[in-house]
Amino acid sequence: MEINRREAIISLAALAANVSAADTKSAAVIIKGVDRYRVCEPMYEGIRVILASRGEKYSPAYIQGISGAAFRIAGPCPCAPTCAGAIPFDEFIRLLGYENETILSPKKNEDEKKWLAATLLRIHDEVKAGRPVLVFHAFTSAEWDVVCGFDLDKKQLIGRGSYKGDGKDYAREDEARMLTAKEICDIIGPTLIGKKTGSFDAHTAEMNALKEAVRYARSTAQKYPYPGIQCYNLWIDQWRKPEPRKPDWLSDGYTSGVYRSTQKAAADFLREIKPRLPEASSKLELAAKQFAIVAKALDDFHVLLFPKTNAKITPNEATLREQSKKALTLLSTARNAYNKGIDGIEEAIKA
Repeated sequence: MEINRREAIISLAALAANVSAADTKSAAVIIKGVDRYRVCEPMYEGIRVILASRGEKYSPAYIQGISGAAFRIAGPCPCAPTCAGAIPFDEFIRLLGYENETILSPKKNEDEKKWLAATLLRIHDEVKAGRPVLVFHAFTSAEWDVVCGFDLDKKQLIGRGSYKGDGKDYAREDEARMLTAKEICDIIGPTLIGKKTGSFDAHTAEMNALKEAVRYARSTAQKYPYPGIQCYNLWIDQWRKPEPRKPDWLSDGYTSGVYRSTQKAAADFLREIKPRLPEASSKLELAAKQFAIVAKALDDFHVLLFPKTNAKITPNEATLREQSKKALTLLSTARNAYNKGIDGIEEAIKA
């Protein structure tokens, strides 16, 4: 059974009527037309995807910007993109004016199968009503994914993720996959986005995001996950050692894959808001150019270490040494441009 998405916001009653009217013998229920992830980012982009299906017109870069994700870099480690958010998940949804509910994770000694069964019923009800759900670890690894369908016969959830279901076809995974998150971290219950009951103060959100970007980048907090410039310095130090370094997918590949995407969004966000801040427009443009340099350097870094090739080649020491030298240069370029970009934002705030 397929639910056709309207372009404008429509009432929940109308959505429910659409579902009940589209009765077929198929066990699959799918909300059609749910956007794919436009930014490879594991938290806030999923919220944008869901709200887009509800008629909101926020750009991917704008959501990255006001959430703070566009200016975040931490670790360097693979859990940093979900552990170093600028604003709590539920708080960000409320900032945009929407009610939300997080299904509590299974308690200690609670029967996980019973928890899963009850949770799936809630997810199914939301999908039937035409409302996609944020589900942790549904398709990707320990990221927030968008579930917009389910298949009772195959016992699958259907939807989108930052690197799964990002094409024409939706991703499909076992409905119990959310329980396997405990192999990496704790099981986290899904988040349901409800009615729009509030308003969004764009100017305040934009200014807060700019101020937080500067504070975070310059933070001297000596604790994990190390933020901003500290993260870049630690990452660079890993490639500065005399011996050649073999690339690590988790700390080098996954992280650069996320940050090359979010830092590009930073440039786009700054250009999107500058017409509304004419006194700071020139400073924001200078900052945007620097973040574009950051994104390009991180993209080159990612491609250098993890080229798209099926050839299984074991590099020799000389090749690794040359690769390490180039990686060090690219990360240094990214760090320096990030610093200049933050300088530009600071000047824009003063203006």
